Amino acid sequence: MNSKPQKILHVTTSKIWNQFQSLPFYETESLKNEGFIHNCTKGQLPNVIGRHFSSHQALILLEIETAKLESPLLMEESYPNDWYPHIYGRLNKDAITRVIPIEADSFGSFILPDNL
Repeated sequence: MNSKPQKILHVTTSKIWNQFQSLPFYETESLKNEGFIHNCTKGQLPNVIGRHFSSHQALILLEIETAKLESPLLMEESYPNDWYPHIYGRLNKDAITRVIPIEADSFGSFILPDNL
């Protein structure tokens, strides 16, 4: 898959996000361990949250404008026929267009904003 979306999403916790408040960039453990930052598209978001963040009650979504990225963005197949956006380097924070807090409802499901 060669087409890159105009906007991608990154899911994190407030604890991790807060560590980067005074810095011009954001990075994750996966950048150190795997060489890239995991992201997803709007359509992939429910599966990402269910797969990797089901034990959380509150999360932060970073909405990222891909044209503003300073690090390379590659679309890579993580699951059969399911291509995910990976940022190969630090995420420059001026590419982040919105920081969206979301919370789980009483059933543990996250309520996602309509305007992603």
